[in-house]
Amino acid sequence: MSDAPRPLTILGATGSIGVNTLKVAAHLGIPVHAVTANGKVAELARLARDAKAAVAVVADESRYGELKAA
Repeated sequence: MSDAPRPLTILGATGSIGVNTLKVAAHLGIPVHAVTANGKVAELARLARDAKAAVAVVADESRYGELKAA
């Protein structure tokens, strides 16, 4: 079994707990695979880029185009 940390998926990444979890993950070198948010698309896109997440998901379907563009 590998000692490498497993990649995280952060649900609610734009909320206070999600933001702090991302900070801790970055500090500890834990990879982030995916981040999600309800509708804060600009913040979600920024967090996904900063964390080098492979996936970003917005719950508000009508905001998908905005997230894709970001």
